[in-house]
Amino acid sequence: MSSDSDILRRFEDSAQSSLSQLKSHLTALASARTQREGLAALEAAEAGPVAAGDALFRDFKREQRHLGYEEKQRAQRSVKTLQADWEAQKAMLGDYKRRYLGDGGGGGTAGGMNAVERAEWTDQRQRLLQAREVQSGNSQSLAMTQRTIEDAAMVGAHTSVQLEHQTEQMEGVIDTLHETNSLLDKSAVLLRRMRTRLVTNKLLTCVIITIELAICALIIYIKFYT
Repeated sequence: MSSDSDILRRFEDSAQSSLSQLKSHLTALASARTQREGLAALEAAEAGPVAAGDALFRDFKREQRHLGYEEKQRAQRSVKTLQADWEAQKAMLGDYKRRYLGDGGGGGTAGGMNAVERAEWTDQRQRLLQAREVQSGNSQSLAMTQRTIEDAAMVGAHTSVQLEHQTEQMEGVIDTLHETNSLLDKSAVLLRRMRTRLVTNKLLTCVIITIELAICALIIYIKFYT
């Protein structure tokens, strides 16, 4: 089961990874020697870390509603700091995008490309945007699946704790039954002893009474008949 701190730490690690990837793409853009290399790096950045990072922040903002109060406060501070850095990197990417896609020379085509290059670039861009939409949908589905699995794990853990508690209660009941049976056995033995003593006392009483009657009869016989 994932705790709130694990969820936050996982988000921070993923956000830092997306930032590092975006910075790597910005470095590639800065070192691009041709228009085509720059456009390729720009498309790779938008379809890769930008799409994944935006989905990451969007999904975590929805997920952090389920965190505890303290972890939610930490998460809000962490998201604010990381997203500020993220938006700054995206702003730099936007500057490169305007530089490469702005209107310029070359017969009025964007970025100095001719019509064939522009058509090819547009087709590649549409495919990359479609791929980004599919990736974003898959990311959301995976996040929902992960949340469902974590909820199921929490329910399973809670059920396991309840079963352990009930097992302990049953063991306590069994111990109590054993003690009760032991007490009943001792009580039965004691009752048998009491019954034996009672019968013995009755027999002794009868014997004593018989002896006393015999003595009285003997005294009467000696006094009146001898």
